[in-house]
Amino acid sequence: MFSTNRKLATTALSGVALVAIVGQALAFGYEFKAPYRCDVPQAGQLEGTVTGFLTITPAAISAGTPVRIILALKAPIDTPVEIGNWKGSIDMDLTGPEPTTLRLTAAGTRYRAGEIIGVQLEGTWTPGKAGTYELYAGKATVEADAAGVGRVSVTCTPDSPRPVAETLTVK
Repeated sequence: MFSTNRKLATTALSGVALVAIVGQALAFGYEFKAPYRCDVPQAGQLEGTVTGFLTITPAAISAGTPVRIILALKAPIDTPVEIGNWKGSIDMDLTGPEPTTLRLTAAGTRYRAGEIIGVQLEGTWTPGKAGTYELYAGKATVEADAAGVGRVSVTCTPDSPRPVAETLTVK
């Protein structure tokens, strides 16, 4: 009886954590959509539009102060096979007084076959100069253990012109 209750509690807490993460991105984030092309080993090239939700803290950005950037992404595809351990990254390009590229990263342990792919990537940027910056989603890479296939590396590139994911004002 105790193990069943513990399992139910763990499942409930996992659900709450997921809702909190997605809710934060949806309630406080900036939504954008970007078309991507992905090179998938043994499957060829796949195309689709990725939906992203950015959460940037603090809301008032000052030069010299670290900024946390969280990007929740939902891919337009599901996984055809079970995915084991995986890690991913996406380059976020910033234009403005100090152009730079920021890498957001994530890692996880499992997607079941047929499950929609969604990830939350995070990174930190410390602007050195005041001004207006535009943030663009760039190249994304995922490495994963795929059932029946082994270790797979997928690279996705955005179509041009890339949409502005968010405009940031640094004081």
